[in-house]
Amino acid sequence: MDLLRECFEQNKIQWSWLTRKTDSTVNAGLDTGYSKSSQIKDGDPHFGWYLGRFMMSGYTERIDEGDVPVFIKTPGDNLVLWFNLEQDIDALNQDENMKIEQDKNGSDQQFQIPKSDFGRGALFIRHIDARNSDTDPQEYKDFLAAHDDTGANTRVEIKEEGVYEVALDYEISKKSKVALVDKWDYYNYRICFAFEVRNGSGMFYLFDLGTGTELQDYAITTDGFRVDLANSHALSINYTRYALNQSGTGLDVRKTTVASDGEELTTVGYYEITATNKETNEKLTKHIFIGDSEDLAMYKEADSELLSRFE
Repeated sequence: MDLLRECFEQNKIQWSWLTRKTDSTVNAGLDTGYSKSSQIKDGDPHFGWYLGRFMMSGYTERIDEGDVPVFIKTPGDNLVLWFNLEQDIDALNQDENMKIEQDKNGSDQQFQIPKSDFGRGALFIRHIDARNSDTDPQEYKDFLAAHDDTGANTRVEIKEEGVYEVALDYEISKKSKVALVDKWDYYNYRICFAFEVRNGSGMFYLFDLGTGTELQDYAITTDGFRVDLANSHALSINYTRYALNQSGTGLDVRKTTVASDGEELTTVGYYEITATNKETNEKLTKHIFIGDSEDLAMYKEADSELLSRFE
């Protein structure tokens, strides 16, 4: 992971920590569905050391708003959630009598995970989209043991906009001597946090209703076009339609309104369609003409400057 961060620095790839060293971990109580969140105090086996930290890489910008960091994603970004394990899970805090235990009857109350074998640490991630619809949590059981296997993939790619809730549940066993007999005590701990991903791109697409092909800027279509926001909830889009005035000597604005994702426009005229990213205020405008060659000739005659780029 140290080498990975060095590569990020050399290639100017953004990265940052999502959790702190000790303040992010809580004592979750034993066999409570990891539902408790008691502060780790002196005398607790986890006091004074940390298991590892979560980090995010591959974003354009990080914005800290309250308790939930926001990552702005633009085209070409590849957001990845990593866990930087900083302990030997068989000798925690350099103590061979303390290790990550296999939690064979683990459950998670927050994510409604019933009792099952969590293995040596279980990672859960739930995605909540812009419509506040949440998905079933992704489960990565035996997560900490996987870090000791070079063939295991412990990176999590983050692709969609929305809020992500994350929790790492793990059980620790500690051996002590009681009357010359080995005694094992068990403890449950949890690292839990959330973050949000927002689209930072102003990109949208227009598709010809007749052919289904994408229309480029200053394209001409006889059938009209469909607006496609590429599943981005950060974009607001509006359009202005120009048409011939009554005398045919110029163009007048006939309609200015908000457009919706999937809306189809078919009325003859010259259109300016503008998308605005609500997160970055970035704007992108495309220009489309709906009509046949005769329509275009009349529009050019009425306003040759405005229609000069249409062929």
